[in-house]
Amino acid sequence: MKSSEDKYGTLPLPYLVCEPEPGENDSIGDRILVYLHGSGDRGASAGNLLTGWGLPKLLANGLEFPFTVVSPVCPENRIWHPEMVNGFLDRLISGAGLFKSRIILSGYSMGATGVYAFQAEYPGKVHGLIPVAGRVTGFSEENMALVPTFAVYGDRDERLVESDIEKRFERIRARGGRAVLRVLEGKGHFISDAAYTLGEIKDWIVGL
Repeated sequence: MKSSEDKYGTLPLPYLVCEPEPGENDSIGDRILVYLHGSGDRGASAGNLLTGWGLPKLLANGLEFPFTVVSPVCPENRIWHPEMVNGFLDRLISGAGLFKSRIILSGYSMGATGVYAFQAEYPGKVHGLIPVAGRVTGFSEENMALVPTFAVYGDRDERLVESDIEKRFERIRARGGRAVLRVLEGKGHFISDAAYTLGEIKDWIVGL
């Protein structure tokens, strides 16, 4: 994967783009994954995401995805409000001409909470959700049922219990939604590396 900043021009937030090297036969150009980082990377420059927590660092260290990953930076002392995420997505899609792309929204910890909150406010905007170890502040089972979701938690993470995510996902499936939950045994909250290196996730995105 190669990394760059400002590939799509000026957007509402600083951002980093990681994309497959040109000529890779398995590159899937119509998938764009937008990654929302956790609280520890707030206020960082986009380039610093490569040494922070989560997906950009994994991509910099050799993890290969056959599609582009765009990682915006949340300002210091802010959280991923739905309006902020929506504004970024609107400018990204229009500025980069991604109208026909399949946008997957993912996030770790604070970023995963942002994913749930975004879907509650803007259903139908993206094509897939991948929340990892997130709280369920701002959560709509009705709207979650509208888009495929692949969630990952550690079985020792208090967020798994307090979110009641297993029962929530059962109700989403009862509504006809495609909701996959993976619980990693022996893992706590800090599971970004374990989650994003699951082969299932890449295969799930490719299959959307």
